[in-house]
Amino acid sequence: MIRIENLIHRYTIWNDQKEQSKKIAIDGISLNIKQGEFLAILGSNGSGKSTLAKHLNALLLPSEGTIEVDDLDTSKEENLTEIRNKVGMVFQNPDNQIIGTNVEEDVAFGLENKNMPSDYIQKRVVECIDTVGMSDFSKTSPTRLSGGQKQRVAIAGALADDSQIMVLDEPTSMLDPKSRSEIIDVLHRLNAENGMTIILITHNTDEVVAADRIVLMNGGKIVGKGSPTEVFADLELLRKIHVEIPQIIELGERLRNAGFPLSDPVLNEQQMAEELTGIWKVK
Repeated sequence: MIRIENLIHRYTIWNDQKEQSKKIAIDGISLNIKQGEFLAILGSNGSGKSTLAKHLNALLLPSEGTIEVDDLDTSKEENLTEIRNKVGMVFQNPDNQIIGTNVEEDVAFGLENKNMPSDYIQKRVVECIDTVGMSDFSKTSPTRLSGGQKQRVAIAGALADDSQIMVLDEPTSMLDPKSRSEIIDVLHRLNAENGMTIILITHNTDEVVAADRIVLMNGGKIVGKGSPTEVFADLELLRKIHVEIPQIIELGERLRNAGFPLSDPVLNEQQMAEELTGIWKVK
């Protein structure tokens, strides 16, 4: 669905209105993203992951290389509207995306700009608000919502446009743990029930252990990729690129070092409980 070939993105550093230097933010990335995949792109601050996110719906254009969304080249101006209809974006701060006086108006905004029939807009808005669990807040002003609720509204707005792909750039970084968990649950439900392709950009490793695939970025390059089991089995690489290790995986490592015959890695609390219970029963 998305094909990235040798993507390079440079930007200019200016000093006193004089060009100072060019910096490479994305350095020769190639990646294919399949339809219906839940892909997590993981890296520390400055790794290039947010720059990559902006390329996926042509908010940024390649300095070199190509990105194609359903065979549509993002560098061609005539493709931009269709690409942006296919790829919805949700950013770090939901306040930057919410403009309606209440939840319904905000979710309807994009559809109204496309001059969609009013009956269709009303039906679609109700469906999308219900999908993200915000039906009880349809008439509520965004100013009265929590950060997690605002982020759900931003996701509903992206859904309303019938996007096939949703790219989320650090969507939980400003949220408390409960709200973060709720947003990740919504994304997995959209992926499993709606078949939506989810591309989650994050530095929070706890959010990616249930992804289909993880891509690791560092210094503008892809330095690793694979299933969560494959990626979290290489703790040396994660530490090298300054990616935080999930607590449950670090606990598993310590227990293995202490002689417990656990899987490498243990990805979640349920797996840890089951394996420890099995060890206890054997003893």
